[in-house]
Amino acid sequence: MANQDDDGRLLGHPGYLRSIAFPYDDFTIEQVKQMRDHLAEINANFIVYKVGNDEYIQLKRHARYQRPRYYHPSKYPVPAGWPFQDESTNSSSEAAAKSPASDYEETTQQSAEQEHSNQVATEQLPQSNHEVTARHTEDRVRVGLGGVGSDQDLDLDKGKAKGIPAVSPAEAAAGKSDSEKISNARATKIKPRQRETGVFLDLVEAHIGVRLVQRNKLQGIIRPLLVKVPEATPEKLLECFKWLKDNDPYYQSRDSPTAIMALPSKYPEWAAGRLRTLRGKERYGRHGEQQRDPIQRMREAGWDTGDGANQPDDTS
Repeated sequence: MANQDDDGRLLGHPGYLRSIAFPYDDFTIEQVKQMRDHLAEINANFIVYKVGNDEYIQLKRHARYQRPRYYHPSKYPVPAGWPFQDESTNSSSEAAAKSPASDYEETTQQSAEQEHSNQVATEQLPQSNHEVTARHTEDRVRVGLGGVGSDQDLDLDKGKAKGIPAVSPAEAAAGKSDSEKISNARATKIKPRQRETGVFLDLVEAHIGVRLVQRNKLQGIIRPLLVKVPEATPEKLLECFKWLKDNDPYYQSRDSPTAIMALPSKYPEWAAGRLRTLRGKERYGRHGEQQRDPIQRMREAGWDTGDGANQPDDTS
């Protein structure tokens, strides 16, 4: 039965039941009525009752198993003896006499209590990673496991693997948290040639007279070059940067960060003297020899280039 309302009632006319249960079968109304009456005889939960000239069906234990979230009262009349007493031996008569409306109110109250408890739990959640670390440290100190980086620590930040010392019980008792010690250790830890990268960017800013944007991104590009090429210095990088801006037409029309980001690929060639100056439309080969314009070579070979350069003079 999937056509009953929230009170477990539906129309019991055989024609209506045939339309919803056997829409493509050839059962007669009398046959459907016999099926309905037989089901009412063998199933105590299935009640057929009549009000006036209309017949209805009531599912007796509907309220026990169905609790709709948004209850709508039935538009059909109630059967005699409504509400029914629960016949189960495990439930009390007061609980069995509840109507779907009272069940709906109870469900609504439970939903409100659950929503309130969820809100309280949300307010108690930590607002940042530092609070998570601090709470975790307090729990570990309370149970005697120590702080981040101790021998028992296997998952939180892995401070021992990163070389960050653990907070001793004395420091924890003095109020020094793991988050403070980790932040201090990270602040004092400097990556290789990071200072020289900053010096190079300062030199570029002094040369162009404008402060560079996205310095962190540029540092991440230049620092690996300084690490890979130990003989590279901020002054040499600045000379290469100036050379690109003065001699390469491509980087002359681009902004300074574009030329800086090209240094990892251009600096080794510049340091080895393999970069050549591009003057106008003249082209230079791999070893510096000048390559002539292909159109000029076609003209010298006597080809017709379409511009009238090799046409005979008809003025004579």
